[in-house]
Amino acid sequence: MSNLIYGVGISTKGKYKRSQDGKGTKWYKMWCGMLERCYCPVRHISDPSYKGCSVDPRFHRFQDFMEWVVIQIGFLDCDSHLDKDLLFKGNKIYGPDTCVLLNFDLNMLLTKRNASRGKYPIGVTFHKASNKFRARVRKEGVDVHLGGFMDIESAFKAHKEAKESHMKDMAAKYKDVIDPRAYFALMNYTVSITD
Repeated sequence: MSNLIYGVGISTKGKYKRSQDGKGTKWYKMWCGMLERCYCPVRHISDPSYKGCSVDPRFHRFQDFMEWVVIQIGFLDCDSHLDKDLLFKGNKIYGPDTCVLLNFDLNMLLTKRNASRGKYPIGVTFHKASNKFRARVRKEGVDVHLGGFMDIESAFKAHKEAKESHMKDMAAKYKDVIDPRAYFALMNYTVSITD
């Protein structure tokens, strides 16, 4: 097929609209974005964390993707984001068994800034003036300083404990409006030094 999107996506007309008022619908843009992250070589240059990711064949057709979307908890939330990382840590496949819809706050909990982190573990930086390793955790868009530590491991431990606690707090906050699988995954999420 010559009209495949990123070599795999099938966007034929059907029950679910691809555009409205001359603009792509939120869900169509989400579907195209998923394909781009997995199959666009230019995207892999700017965001190499998506290299090796793929889309389950059950999501190759936009209409099939939408059949899954409309039955998901979070479908009616105008702020929903497609997440492939929460249910299975390290997951590289977007598909109906591996994805959930999350609101912006929960989706941001899982965002990692590998490119800007540097050589230290997640949540750890080195502060030259104090000659200590600083631990921090991001809570609802704000970096919270957790203290200075003499070694990387202690700083990471402080970050790990704060992040895992925050994830449980956020799970409790959104329990009634998220997929039970997402709630369970947030409550049991563990932060690794290799994250």
